[in-house]
Formats: sequence, structure tokens, C-alpha cells
Amino acid sequence: AEAAAALADVAFNSCEMQQAIIGAKGVPALLAFLRSGSLIGQEHAAHAIRNLAISPHDGSVDQMIANQTAIVEVRTII
Repeated sequence: AEAAAALADVAFNSCEMQQAIIGAKGVPALLAFLRSGSLIGQEHAAHAIRNLAISPHDGSVDQMIANQTAIVEVRTII
């Protein structure tokens, strides 16, 4: 949960950190946490994914989310 919270914080308004998270395969890890983490951890993971998805990027996060069918999972949590 703490790691997901930290990723949510650093992914907010920092293109450099967003690219680092994406490059380090952070999105699949966050999506996995949505399925199996604690409730508070799932909330932090959802915030991190949101921060990554709304930032300007090459579309890779959107594609990863679509591939993992995370939209349904995020809706379940929210």
C-alpha cells in the first residue's frame, strides 16, 4: 500500500517520474495490485494509474490499461 501511495505521489505532474514508472513496468504491477492488494492499497494504485493515464504520453499507459481490462477493476473499487 505504501509503495502504491508513493507511486501515486511521484506520478502526479512529473513527466520524468511518469516515464520512469512506465519504463520500470510499474503499470502492470499497479494493475495487479488492483486485483489483490488491500483496500487502501487498491485506492492508491488506482490514483497512481489515474495520474499516469491523464498525463501527456505516447499512449502506452492507455494500451496497458486496455490490455489488462483495468477499467472494470477500477470501477469495482470506486
